[in-house]
Amino acid sequence: MTMKTTLKLILPLMITAAGFAHADADGPDYYRVHGVASNDVLNIRSHADPHARKVGEIPPGAECVRNLGCKGGLTMEEFTNLSKREQAAAKRDHPRWCHIEYQGTKGWVAGRFLAEGSCDRSRASAGRRERIRIAGYSVDAGSERRGGDYYKDFATSVEDCAAWCSRESRCKGFDYHKELEACWVKEKIHHMRPNKNVVTGVKK
Repeated sequence: MTMKTTLKLILPLMITAAGFAHADADGPDYYRVHGVASNDVLNIRSHADPHARKVGEIPPGAECVRNLGCKGGLTMEEFTNLSKREQAAAKRDHPRWCHIEYQGTKGWVAGRFLAEGSCDRSRASAGRRERIRIAGYSVDAGSERRGGDYYKDFATSVEDCAAWCSRESRCKGFDYHKELEACWVKEKIHHMRPNKNVVTGVKK
Protein backbone atom coordinates (compact mmCIF):
# COMPACT_ATOMS: atom_id res chain seq x y z
CA MET A 1 0.00 0.00 0.00
CA THR A 2 1.46 3.38 -0.99
CA MET A 3 1.77 6.34 1.36
CA LYS A 4 -0.80 8.26 -0.72
CA THR A 5 -3.33 5.43 -0.41
CA THR A 6 -2.68 5.14 3.34
CA LEU A 7 -3.36 8.87 3.81
CA LYS A 8 -6.62 8.58 1.88
CA LEU A 9 -7.77 5.86 4.27
CA ILE A 10 -6.55 7.47 7.50
CA LEU A 11 -7.47 11.11 6.89
CA PRO A 12 -11.29 10.66 6.95
CA LEU A 13 -10.94 8.70 10.21
CA MET A 14 -8.88 11.51 11.75
CA ILE A 15 -11.46 14.12 10.68
CA THR A 16 -14.30 12.05 12.13
CA ALA A 17 -12.43 11.55 15.37
CA ALA A 18 -11.77 15.28 15.65
CA GLY A 19 -15.49 15.79 16.03
CA PHE A 20 -15.29 13.94 19.37
CA ALA A 21 -12.08 15.51 20.60
CA HIS A 22 -11.49 17.52 23.78
CA ALA A 23 -11.41 21.32 24.01
CA ASP A 24 -7.91 21.56 22.53
CA ALA A 25 -9.38 20.83 19.06
CA ASP A 26 -10.40 23.99 17.20
CA GLY A 27 -13.24 22.51 15.15
CA PRO A 28 -15.27 24.38 12.52
CA ASP A 29 -16.00 28.11 12.68
CA TYR A 30 -19.75 27.45 12.68
CA TYR A 31 -22.08 24.60 13.57
CA ARG A 32 -25.62 23.73 12.55
CA VAL A 33 -28.19 22.11 14.81
CA HIS A 34 -29.10 18.52 13.98
CA GLY A 35 -30.97 15.71 15.74
CA VAL A 36 -33.45 18.10 17.40
CA ALA A 37 -37.16 17.40 16.77
CA SER A 38 -39.09 19.96 14.71
CA ASN A 39 -41.30 20.81 17.70
CA ASP A 40 -38.37 21.20 20.11
CA VAL A 41 -35.38 23.50 20.64
CA LEU A 42 -31.73 23.17 21.64
CA ASN A 43 -31.26 24.79 25.04
CA ILE A 44 -28.36 27.15 25.68
CA ARG A 45 -27.06 26.80 29.26
CA SER A 46 -24.95 29.15 31.39
CA HIS A 47 -22.48 26.32 32.07
CA ALA A 48 -21.61 22.95 30.57
CA ASP A 49 -24.21 21.13 32.65
CA PRO A 50 -27.73 19.91 31.75
CA HIS A 51 -29.01 21.38 35.04
CA ALA A 52 -27.38 24.80 34.59
CA ARG A 53 -29.53 27.90 34.12
CA LYS A 54 -31.08 28.21 30.67
CA VAL A 55 -30.03 31.44 28.93
CA GLY A 56 -31.51 30.89 25.47
CA GLU A 57 -32.51 28.36 22.84
CA ILE A 58 -31.79 27.52 19.21
CA PRO A 59 -34.44 26.24 16.77
CA PRO A 60 -33.97 22.87 15.01
CA GLY A 61 -31.88 23.01 11.85
CA ALA A 62 -30.47 26.47 12.66
CA GLU A 63 -27.22 27.56 11.03
CA CYS A 64 -24.70 30.26 12.05
CA VAL A 65 -24.02 28.76 15.50
CA ARG A 66 -20.54 30.18 16.17
CA ASN A 67 -18.02 27.79 17.72
CA LEU A 68 -16.20 29.18 20.77
CA GLY A 69 -14.60 25.86 21.76
CA CYS A 70 -15.75 22.45 23.00
CA LYS A 71 -14.77 20.16 25.83
CA GLY A 72 -15.48 16.57 26.79
CA GLY A 73 -16.27 13.76 24.39
CA LEU A 74 -13.81 11.14 23.23
CA THR A 75 -10.07 11.63 22.97
CA MET A 76 -8.26 10.39 19.88
CA GLU A 77 -6.86 7.49 21.93
CA GLU A 78 -10.34 6.49 23.16
CA PHE A 79 -11.78 6.77 19.65
CA THR A 80 -9.01 4.56 18.27
CA ASN A 81 -8.70 1.92 20.97
CA LEU A 82 -12.09 1.51 22.68
CA SER A 83 -14.92 -0.71 21.49
CA LYS A 84 -18.24 0.88 20.48
CA ARG A 85 -19.73 -0.10 23.83
CA GLU A 86 -16.76 1.38 25.71
CA GLN A 87 -16.97 4.54 23.62
CA ALA A 88 -20.66 4.93 24.46
CA ALA A 89 -19.87 4.56 28.17
CA ALA A 90 -17.06 7.13 27.92
CA LYS A 91 -19.36 9.63 26.20
CA ARG A 92 -21.97 9.16 28.93
CA ASP A 93 -19.34 9.79 31.62
CA HIS A 94 -17.75 12.75 29.82
CA PRO A 95 -20.34 14.21 27.42
CA ARG A 96 -19.22 16.77 24.88
CA TRP A 97 -20.30 20.36 25.49
CA CYS A 98 -19.64 23.29 23.19
CA HIS A 99 -19.37 26.97 24.02
CA ILE A 100 -21.26 28.81 21.29
CA GLU A 101 -22.78 32.12 20.28
CA TYR A 102 -26.14 32.30 18.51
CA GLN A 103 -27.83 35.59 17.59
CA GLY A 104 -25.95 37.44 20.33
CA THR A 105 -26.49 34.84 23.08
CA LYS A 106 -23.43 33.03 24.41
CA GLY A 107 -23.56 29.81 26.41
CA TRP A 108 -23.08 26.04 26.36
CA VAL A 109 -25.00 23.42 24.40
CA ALA A 110 -24.85 19.62 24.24
CA GLY A 111 -22.34 18.77 21.51
CA ARG A 112 -24.26 15.72 20.28
CA PHE A 113 -26.79 18.09 18.69
CA LEU A 114 -24.20 19.98 16.63
CA ALA A 115 -22.73 19.21 13.21
CA GLU A 116 -20.28 21.16 11.10
CA GLY A 117 -22.08 24.02 9.40
CA SER A 118 -21.57 27.39 7.79
CA CYS A 119 -22.93 30.91 7.96
CA ASP A 120 -24.12 32.68 4.81
CA ARG A 121 -23.86 36.30 5.95
CA SER A 122 -26.15 37.66 3.24
CA ARG A 123 -28.85 35.07 3.98
CA ALA A 124 -28.46 35.54 7.72
CA SER A 125 -28.80 39.30 7.30
CA ALA A 126 -31.94 38.90 5.18
CA GLY A 127 -33.50 36.59 7.77
CA ARG A 128 -32.54 38.69 10.78
CA ARG A 129 -35.37 39.31 13.21
CA GLU A 130 -37.00 42.71 13.15
CA ARG A 131 -35.98 45.06 15.95
CA ILE A 132 -38.78 46.47 18.09
CA ARG A 133 -38.05 48.91 20.89
CA ILE A 134 -40.62 49.71 23.59
CA ALA A 135 -39.66 51.83 26.57
CA GLY A 136 -39.55 49.82 29.80
CA TYR A 137 -39.51 46.43 28.07
CA SER A 138 -37.06 43.86 26.77
CA VAL A 139 -38.67 42.83 23.47
CA ASP A 140 -37.95 39.90 21.16
CA ALA A 141 -39.68 39.59 17.78
CA GLY A 142 -40.04 36.03 16.55
CA SER A 143 -40.37 34.41 19.98
CA GLU A 144 -43.07 33.59 22.52
CA ARG A 145 -43.26 32.66 26.19
CA ARG A 146 -46.03 30.10 26.56
CA GLY A 147 -47.79 29.94 29.89
CA GLY A 148 -48.11 32.32 32.80
CA ASP A 149 -51.08 34.17 31.24
CA TYR A 150 -53.90 35.62 33.30
CA TYR A 151 -55.82 37.47 30.56
CA LYS A 152 -56.16 37.66 26.77
CA ASP A 153 -57.83 40.21 24.52
CA PHE A 154 -57.58 41.76 21.07
CA ALA A 155 -54.96 44.45 20.39
CA THR A 156 -54.24 46.23 17.13
CA SER A 157 -50.47 46.50 17.71
CA VAL A 158 -47.67 45.31 19.94
CA GLU A 159 -47.48 48.84 21.38
CA ASP A 160 -51.14 48.59 22.48
CA CYS A 161 -50.39 45.23 24.06
CA ALA A 162 -47.42 46.70 25.96
CA ALA A 163 -49.46 49.71 27.06
CA TRP A 164 -52.11 47.39 28.46
CA CYS A 165 -49.45 45.49 30.41
CA SER A 166 -47.98 48.77 31.71
CA ARG A 167 -51.29 49.71 33.30
CA GLU A 168 -51.41 46.41 35.21
CA SER A 169 -49.15 46.07 38.25
CA ARG A 170 -49.83 42.34 38.11
CA CYS A 171 -48.48 42.10 34.55
CA LYS A 172 -44.85 41.01 34.19
CA GLY A 173 -44.84 40.72 30.39
CA PHE A 174 -46.82 39.89 27.27
CA ASP A 175 -47.04 37.88 24.05
CA TYR A 176 -48.51 39.67 21.03
CA HIS A 177 -49.66 37.51 18.11
CA LYS A 178 -49.46 39.65 14.97
CA GLU A 179 -51.75 37.59 12.72
CA LEU A 180 -54.46 37.09 15.36
CA GLU A 181 -54.07 40.64 16.73
CA ALA A 182 -54.26 39.08 20.18
CA CYS A 183 -52.47 40.06 23.37
CA TRP A 184 -51.69 37.67 26.23
CA VAL A 185 -50.66 39.40 29.46
CA LYS A 186 -48.60 37.40 31.91
CA GLU A 187 -48.09 37.23 35.64
CA LYS A 188 -45.32 34.65 35.26
CA ILE A 189 -42.45 34.73 32.79
CA HIS A 190 -41.36 31.47 31.15
CA HIS A 191 -38.48 30.71 28.77
CA MET A 192 -38.67 31.87 25.17
CA ARG A 193 -39.25 29.58 22.23
CA PRO A 194 -39.30 30.46 18.50
CA ASN A 195 -42.56 31.65 16.89
CA LYS A 196 -42.22 33.96 13.89
CA ASN A 197 -45.75 35.33 14.36
CA VAL A 198 -45.30 36.50 17.95
CA VAL A 199 -43.56 39.38 19.70
CA THR A 200 -42.79 38.83 23.37
CA GLY A 201 -41.93 41.50 25.93
CA VAL A 202 -40.84 41.51 29.58
CA LYS A 203 -40.87 44.49 31.93
CA LYS A 204 -37.35 45.69 32.78
